[in-house]
Amino acid sequence: MRQSILFNGRWYHRYPNAKQSNHRKYYSSHARWKETPLLLHREVWEFHNGPIPDGHHVHHIDGNPDNNDISNLICLAESAHQLEHREEASRRSSAPEHLEHLARIREKTKAWHASPEGREWHRQHALRSITKEYPEQACLICGTMYRPKINRPGMCSEECKRTRRNNLQRSGWRKRSSVRSDG
Repeated sequence: MRQSILFNGRWYHRYPNAKQSNHRKYYSSHARWKETPLLLHREVWEFHNGPIPDGHHVHHIDGNPDNNDISNLICLAESAHQLEHREEASRRSSAPEHLEHLARIREKTKAWHASPEGREWHRQHALRSITKEYPEQACLICGTMYRPKINRPGMCSEECKRTRRNNLQRSGWRKRSSVRSDG
C-alpha cells in the first residue's frame, strides 16, 4: 500500500507499512539524476524559499510529517533540528520493544566488537575522529560562529554552556527524581 501526493508536476509517495521509518513518515520521489530521493517537505520549502543552505534541515513545526504546508515548515541548522527531536529520540530509546531488541542483540555485538574486524573498525574510527575538522557552526546560545571539536550541537564558550544549563534548570528540564504527594 502507498499514499501519493502530486506537487509541482511530480508524484511523491509514502509507504505506511514499510519497515524503514523514513519510508513510513515522509513523502519522497526518486529522480534518475539524483542519488538520494527528493523529499516533499524539502521540495515545498525550496519552491517557496529557494535552496536549503548546507548543514540545514527542514522541520515540521507541528511534528506531523503529513502536514507539508509551507506554514508548517521551518529551516533549521542541523544542530537546532537535532535538539528539536531529542525528547522524541529519548522516548523511543526507552520503549520496551527497543529495550527487548537490545537484549536480543547484546551477545552478538559483544562478539563483533571483540572480533578482529570490530577491533580494526574501532581503530580506523578513532583515527578518523582525531584528524577530522568539523565545519563551523553557530553557538546555540549567542549565535557566534565557532569550530566544534565534535560534530554535534554546542556552545562556543563556558559562559554559553553555563547560560544553557541555567536556562534548562529554570524551565524544569532537570526534574528531581523524588515524588511529592499532596496528602
